[in-house]
Amino acid sequence: MFQTGLGKRLLPILLLFAASGPYGACFSMNRFAAEDGIPFLPYVFLYTAFGTAMLLIVCAVFRQWPRLTRKHILVYLTIGAFGLAIPYCIFMIAAEKLPAGIVSIGLTLAPLLTYVWAMLLRMDRFNLIRVGGIIAGIAAVLLILIPEASLPEEGMGAWVLFALLGPLSFSLAAIGGAYFQPKEAEPLEIATGVMVAGTIMLAPIVVAVGDWWFFPNGLNIGGWSVLISGAINAYFFAMFQLIIRKAGPVVFSSNNFVTTLSAVIWGIIIFGEQHSAYVWGAIALMCLGLFLVTRPTAPMSAKAMS
Repeated sequence: MFQTGLGKRLLPILLLFAASGPYGACFSMNRFAAEDGIPFLPYVFLYTAFGTAMLLIVCAVFRQWPRLTRKHILVYLTIGAFGLAIPYCIFMIAAEKLPAGIVSIGLTLAPLLTYVWAMLLRMDRFNLIRVGGIIAGIAAVLLILIPEASLPEEGMGAWVLFALLGPLSFSLAAIGGAYFQPKEAEPLEIATGVMVAGTIMLAPIVVAVGDWWFFPNGLNIGGWSVLISGAINAYFFAMFQLIIRKAGPVVFSSNNFVTTLSAVIWGIIIFGEQHSAYVWGAIALMCLGLFLVTRPTAPMSAKAMS
């Protein structure tokens, strides 16, 4: 089915929705955790550790362990730092100040930043249609930031700008994951290596800060948020590698459009969040951007990339 022109066009979109639909729920889990009083560093560390444990069990079942070559370790460290430890701490801090749907809006900048990195590293070529899609994503962000009426409270604009450090970090993870990608890397081993790396990076920070939390009230809403976020992230990082292999880092980074839409929908379902017409206009622009960014482009020749 996916060998035809239409199939090749649909496959990256289907993979993006399969990965980012569940992932958008993490923003609501972050809000649950923040409202339950869970300190953000222990929260991020615990759900990363839980996701790591899940993936290690899967690796044991299938007897497929992460390889430790130089390129594998570089991928684990790059994605673990810029795709997990750094942005998740940013989003957890922002979750205390912004609605779940609004926090995710800035993710639409990740495709632009990834595309810039890809062209600088000669991993992709300039394509006007794809640029148009990225501009649509930027316009969506501006539609949120510029009109005062688009944010529920005054003073939130600064926190939205802070949250934009997240997509910058994600863009580095996407481009690094593609640039250092070993040949024949398996999604399970990359996902496991990334989660292990992220857990190891976060552990000394949690110890240094000294702010700890470990299910003092059992599996209440905060405890379930930890477990659900861990499971979602374990799944998402397996999809991360699969999408990069099938469609490249720029298309993968457009998962942020889908994540934003998903996060808004989850926020409405779980919290009953209400958004202005500006936000819905931004979502429409994101959908247009997704359509344009995922259009197939001619691959770079070996000569051009050398």
